[in-house]
Amino acid sequence: MNQPRTFLDEAFHALAQPVMALRATVELGLSEEPDKLDSKQVLGDCLRLIDKLTRDLALVREIASIEKPPTLEVCDGAALLRSCVEEMAPVARERGISVHVEADAAPMECDPGKFRRATFVLLDSLLAIVPADDEIRLTLREDGSALRLVVFPAAIGALRQKLWWKLIQSAGGTLTEPGATILFPKAACRQIPVTPLAHKEFLTSF
Repeated sequence: MNQPRTFLDEAFHALAQPVMALRATVELGLSEEPDKLDSKQVLGDCLRLIDKLTRDLALVREIASIEKPPTLEVCDGAALLRSCVEEMAPVARERGISVHVEADAAPMECDPGKFRRATFVLLDSLLAIVPADDEIRLTLREDGSALRLVVFPAAIGALRQKLWWKLIQSAGGTLTEPGATILFPKAACRQIPVTPLAHKEFLTSF
């Protein structure tokens, strides 16, 4: 099966779930006796399902729109990763979740804008599902002619996982293990910009 067809099948399956749940909620409400029907509860359940369907449709639209090849630049992979994590620091602190970064300072070739978007999607998803007082760990290490990015934990919702994979690939990364390990090419040039950090105390570096 070709890739576009596979994506259409996956998108249809993901969107069918909230649609079927919405239909079941409406049918259940209609089957109740009028004097027993809690219409406010039924409408509230429908609204939540419609919100989920709207979010899923937005994800499918973004996934389908990522077609341009990456505009590769040489950057400090460690500094870029830490700056992405720093942007999510207030959300992580509010949830009581620690985000640890272990990164080698090495020149990396990637599309910084798409890398930032991919990291935001990943962290936003993980911060919503990781239990309070737990941790998220991101590791960026030199691996021969590449930099290996490893994420733990890496399991997020199916559509968001698909979006993250596609953004990572569009940023210049190569998936080596589904959802967890990504390789970025290491640049020969070591003249790389330094990204300042406003909340260094939030990150743990080794």
